[in-house]
Amino acid sequence: MATSADAEAPAVAPHLAHLPGHLIRRAGQVHNEMWTRHVSGTVSSVQYAVVSTLARHEPLDQASIARLIVLDPASTHAVVHRLKDAGHLTMERSAQDGRRFELRLTESGRRLHADLEPRVERLRQAFEARLPPDKTAVFLRLLEEFVATD
Repeated sequence: MATSADAEAPAVAPHLAHLPGHLIRRAGQVHNEMWTRHVSGTVSSVQYAVVSTLARHEPLDQASIARLIVLDPASTHAVVHRLKDAGHLTMERSAQDGRRFELRLTESGRRLHADLEPRVERLRQAFEARLPPDKTAVFLRLLEEFVATD
């Protein structure tokens, strides 16, 4: 039951409204909600990153995928194995380096990629529609600069 205090509470706690970490977390929440609405409720954006990267650069090993999508090795391992278990990619020992496993999309993985690509484009358009075009360009440039400083 809502109380009068609830009706008077601000939409965002004022002490958090301008903290970068809070805003980045909120932006992540917005992205996840938009991803689910526009792209998929079952395939994550990180899984898409792996599938999309393999579609453009296969074969790749896990370390190369992790580097290309800027994801830690343990998380990459988990995502790759989920995609493998779902039948979207194969892992075969490299003929050149027996320590490495080369990853390739299966036919199911290629169909998944083809299905997701137009949806991801619609998500990009929906994301960009949240701001005027001049602000979207600046926002994206600033995000690129922010994440490039790692």
